[in-house]
Amino acid sequence: MGEKQMHSRDLSLSDSRINHYWAANISLLAKLMAIWFIASFGAGIVFVEPLNHIQFFGFKLGFWFSQQGAIYVFLGLVLYYVRRMNRLERQFSHPEKSRPAESGPAESGPAESGPAESGPNVRGSH
Repeated sequence: MGEKQMHSRDLSLSDSRINHYWAANISLLAKLMAIWFIASFGAGIVFVEPLNHIQFFGFKLGFWFSQQGAIYVFLGLVLYYVRRMNRLERQFSHPEKSRPAESGPAESGPAESGPAESGPNVRGSH
């Protein structure tokens, strides 16, 4: 009976860890989507007239944002998201999975190919 209690306690800690992971992930996504909305819709459509009074590389800033700037902002946000999610997955992964694998002898052959295991196991936790 003590073993079942220990297992259920480990499971609840795991569930808590997964919930914190998803809360951090959704929070990050919401912030990045808000920035993207402001850059694309706000600067490219809503505030285009005031921004057009500013020159940027020889173009009106409002026009530049609607044609080029929103795309650059989006690409920057994607790069930031990748770096931040890598850090987040390291933070929430199991300690034994986050350590780099020890390299074996050279004649051991190629490493197994398969899906990468990073971050918490989130299958079926929706």
